[in-house]
Amino acid sequence: MKLFVPVKNPNGTLTINAGVRVGEFSIIGNGFNAGKGASNLLVSQNGKTHVVFSGRYQEPGDAGTPQYIATYDHATGTVGPVVYLGSAGDPLSSETDAHNWPAITLDSQGYIHVILAAHGLANNQCFRYTRSLVPNSSTAGWTALENLLKGLTYPSFLCGPNDTLHLIGRNHWEPEMRLKHQTNPASGAWSARKDLVIPWDAKVYSRAPYVHYAAKFNVDQLGRLFLVYYNKRNLNIGLAVFNPLQYDAFLAKY
Repeated sequence: MKLFVPVKNPNGTLTINAGVRVGEFSIIGNGFNAGKGASNLLVSQNGKTHVVFSGRYQEPGDAGTPQYIATYDHATGTVGPVVYLGSAGDPLSSETDAHNWPAITLDSQGYIHVILAAHGLANNQCFRYTRSLVPNSSTAGWTALENLLKGLTYPSFLCGPNDTLHLIGRNHWEPEMRLKHQTNPASGAWSARKDLVIPWDAKVYSRAPYVHYAAKFNVDQLGRLFLVYYNKRNLNIGLAVFNPLQYDAFLAKY
């Protein structure tokens, strides 16, 4: 994986410098973060850019998908040491999962917050949360990993007004797939998860078709939160769970 850092020229054009290698064995999957939600993978402050990514190979003695952070120094044009944050995902699997991309955000004090991603319900896998011990540093240490409630995938993560952390993820089946939201105020504890988006199918069928949402969460300069999500259903999976009349109604709806 490479990081490209454009430089703005006095005439307004951009110079795209040669890419700097960040992860030697990073998982790319079906294109960079394709189908893995839409979280921030990097943040920048005070001359540093911090990049999170998942590894292709499991760490010895640590099951799940390994997830890392590395920091690019704009002054030197170099990437510092890769720091292993931990693993998340299926603890009984011998394979890494390209769905498990981490998410990163910054608070007003400069601390780095990271969610290690998991995928689904198998073997109680869950999102895991950690924070840097020193502002704007990926190498000075991290808080102990905190396991969140099981069952979510595709995180979207940001720090909003008053340094409240906001986390969105999609559940597996309930029996339909929903977008869930939970918060963590500064120096506080994670709230219970609340339903944010419930598909219309929940009122019609016993099991709604697959949807991953690709939720993108953002905050504007006034502190207002915005969520954009993609609601297209996967028709191939839909065929497997609908009878023909239900499927006809599904096509008519869309």
